[in-house]
Amino acid sequence: MGHWFKRVSPHGTNESEFENLLVCNPALIHPNAWLVPFKKTVYSQEASARADLALIDKDYQEWFVVEVETSHHSLLGHVLPQARALRDAIYGEEIADYLLKGNDFLDGRKLSTLVRTTSPRVVVIADASREDWRLTLAGADVTLITIETFRSDMDRHLFVVHGSVPRFVPNVLARCFYNSMLPRTLELDSAANVPCSNGEQLDVLVNGSYVVFVRLDTASKSFLRSTGPIDLRQGKRYVLIRNSSGDLELTLG
Repeated sequence: MGHWFKRVSPHGTNESEFENLLVCNPALIHPNAWLVPFKKTVYSQEASARADLALIDKDYQEWFVVEVETSHHSLLGHVLPQARALRDAIYGEEIADYLLKGNDFLDGRKLSTLVRTTSPRVVVIADASREDWRLTLAGADVTLITIETFRSDMDRHLFVVHGSVPRFVPNVLARCFYNSMLPRTLELDSAANVPCSNGEQLDVLVNGSYVVFVRLDTASKSFLRSTGPIDLRQGKRYVLIRNSSGDLELTLG
């Protein structure tokens, strides 16, 4: 028997109900990530905020802080200030420990490295499409996803999704940046998938030749430093990939 679905009015579902629907249907947001409750207040230099959820990419390449909003909230008075505070907040070991308690499948070591060395992307999920929200949030480097809900007379749900979170290329292990203030050294955006630990070496193919790098971790950042001369371009971004031959390779990204 077929089902007739009727659009759920944005004013007919409160924020808590909308969030519960997302928790029960995490693939709507990201097909390859863990969805974890994130009700902890975080602090930037000028403000504080509390998100609703966190998305942890299962390859530990990136993570997302998710703010769930109903469309009747004020964009400039509430949504944008909250998103900015989440974007600029400081995330460290305490946050990794909190997230780890929310999901038994997370790898503690990889999660700690990811949270400590990688700032999350902020995602706002709303229950109705608002072009003014999309444009304003994009200007603040915040992604907007709209999920419209339809309900049948048998209480089944159908969702229409507009927008998506950014996705990493599968063979990319890390993204790096070179600044000549640190000779022969690449700063890693995320070190969670770099196949060595602090102080260990990696053989990496660079411009057709193998170069030995040593991984160096500080309290908040991770680096790869070559043991010999290397031609790196000032201000350029690089990616560390696993190429088709299975070797590690550094290329411009």
